[in-house]
Amino acid sequence: MAESAGQSYLTGAMLPSGEKLINAVLTVHPDRVTVVYRQQLSAPYFMWTGGEDGYRAFLFDPAGSRNADTAFLLCYEIALPWRVLKNHLDPVNDVLFLSNIWWAAGTGIQATMLAHAAGWSRLFGVPYTATFNL
Repeated sequence: MAESAGQSYLTGAMLPSGEKLINAVLTVHPDRVTVVYRQQLSAPYFMWTGGEDGYRAFLFDPAGSRNADTAFLLCYEIALPWRVLKNHLDPVNDVLFLSNIWWAAGTGIQATMLAHAAGWSRLFGVPYTATFNL
């Protein structure tokens, strides 16, 4: 990764935590890495893995965290009303939507996710930023 003075980068990670997997957003600085958002992986992850990795599924995430006035939506969460509504229980200034959809190249999934993001943004009157790992 190229280093630039005064800049940091966001990346996603799956971190093990006991019998749970934690979905995390990390800020990578030239001299350190910090977790800015974390949540338990919910049921859709386990639909694809079948729990083969030994971790348990969580339908509703009681341990999600917020980062100041920014709400985070990761991957498929943009299409799950309870995740979006949970993020808007408290006022937010913006929504950061991150997704790793390399597996969906050549499909309409990216356009569908962007349409969801735009719709939620209009409904709540909050701007969003979307980023995809293609």
